[in-house]
Amino acid sequence: MRLASAAAVGLMLSSVACGAESTSDPSGLRECSDVWNEGAQLPTTYSGCTVDGQLVTPELLECNSDGERWTTYDRFAAVLGGEIFAFSETRDVDTVVSVTC
Repeated sequence: MRLASAAAVGLMLSSVACGAESTSDPSGLRECSDVWNEGAQLPTTYSGCTVDGQLVTPELLECNSDGERWTTYDRFAAVLGGEIFAFSETRDVDTVVSVTC
């Protein structure tokens, strides 16, 4: 089930952005570079971050049937409330998602 979910996620990621920049008021949100660090924990209440004062809204995707949600930013992925993992050419997002979900 996890492998099928990871494959579906890979297809979705190839057609969607990791986060959309918006002009909404980002007051109170942390800089993305402060939030998204490998090994850190993504808050359960994560609703976005900022880059140079601009809001980056996350696209929250469902992991599996248990209702967990995950998102990505730049080269990172995490389940809400879970550990942030980095992906790269050798460690793709499918692998990261299958580990985190």
